[in-house]
Amino acid sequence: MSINAEISKLEKSRVRLDIVVENTEVREAFDRTYQKIAKNAHIKGFRPGKAPVGVIRMKYGTSIAQEVLEQLIKEAYDKAVLQHKLQPLGGGSVTSELSGLKEEDTLTFSIEVDVYPECVLPGYMGVPVTVDRYEVSQSDVDAELARITESHTAILDKPEGVLEADDLALVDYEVLLDGAPVQKLTRKGYSYDLKTGASYPDFQNALCGLTTGGSFEIPGRVPEGFPDPDLAGKDVIFKGEIAAMQRRKPPVVNDEFAASISDKKTVAEFRDLLFERMQEHAREFVSAAARQKILGILCAKFEAVLPESLVENQVRSALESFEQRMRRTSGSADSLEDLIERAGGSIEAMCKELRPEAEKSAREYILIREIAKKENIEPDEAEIDEALEGFAHYYGLDRETLRNRFIQSDEMSSLVWRLTFRKTLEFLEKAATIQTGNTLPFAEMKE
Repeated sequence: MSINAEISKLEKSRVRLDIVVENTEVREAFDRTYQKIAKNAHIKGFRPGKAPVGVIRMKYGTSIAQEVLEQLIKEAYDKAVLQHKLQPLGGGSVTSELSGLKEEDTLTFSIEVDVYPECVLPGYMGVPVTVDRYEVSQSDVDAELARITESHTAILDKPEGVLEADDLALVDYEVLLDGAPVQKLTRKGYSYDLKTGASYPDFQNALCGLTTGGSFEIPGRVPEGFPDPDLAGKDVIFKGEIAAMQRRKPPVVNDEFAASISDKKTVAEFRDLLFERMQEHAREFVSAAARQKILGILCAKFEAVLPESLVENQVRSALESFEQRMRRTSGSADSLEDLIERAGGSIEAMCKELRPEAEKSAREYILIREIAKKENIEPDEAEIDEALEGFAHYYGLDRETLRNRFIQSDEMSSLVWRLTFRKTLEFLEKAATIQTGNTLPFAEMKE
């Protein structure tokens, strides 16, 4: 296709393309469309697919104008992008009023699109950073072994006695606010764990000492951070009864237990395994901290105009994450707007609040993309296969089935980007000048 495309730079890494498609190209596009229709058209008086183009033109000329227009815009836009060596972010937006394209017309239109900004990378080799290291002690191994033991603890019925701090209570209860039950907080057969704690500490503490069949009316307060602002911080009454009690029976930590949950034959060997795993976890934690520091240092020096669409995509992603968290917490099927309003806000205010972090993420994206491009960093097929294997195992699918699904849903490009991002951070870490700061206890690691 032959076109004339002039480019104008706009604000925020956006450009406008003023494109002219000459009449010869318009006519050829109409002819191609007529011929495509003619192959399958059923016109009275002609065998299927044998009607002359002139007859097709008379019957379908007006109705196919929009199809031809859309086809020409797409082809001309793609040609203009190549001609000006642009790197667009998403599709463009036609800003011209277009309608009723005719065969004798010349097509003239304007289209605006965000593009990756022109930028100068800061020096990224040998970035100096200092990170703390974490030391694993035997007391840390004790704590991890206790956590594993807890995860293998059996929960048994407790037919007699009273509830103790390590027990669980099956309770039927309602929550009264100003004497009226709050339907969304009513529970029947609810398993309440007195050991691990819950959202209502007053209620939890008062259950100790009660027994099966016992009724209760316990004053309490809904936590200030509760998702529903109409209930947060309010004084309430928990009214109900104990339907049943349960107790914990932890496993005996011996060689037999160690062999049942690992490939080690003794508790001592299993403790050594835990020690090695925790050391590796500490090393990975320190490595991740170093990468984040390097990224922060480079972003602070990296000047780039942020395309608005890229920032908006980051805001949209954060809103979707918020929506998923709220649905998990509240169990509500309400709209995002209703969820935000119930939390005491508005979408407009939340978008404004999320924007600084979205701009930070957009800056990191452009920085890593430019470094990866300059250093030719990308995942190879083996790394992509390894990542797909992990996802396939998680979803219970074979790798090739998952690969096809990723390709069909455009998730493959997202996967390749995540791997590229990770490999680029690994490259920066290896190139950095890293010094060890303080040596801290393993227990002080903050995930």
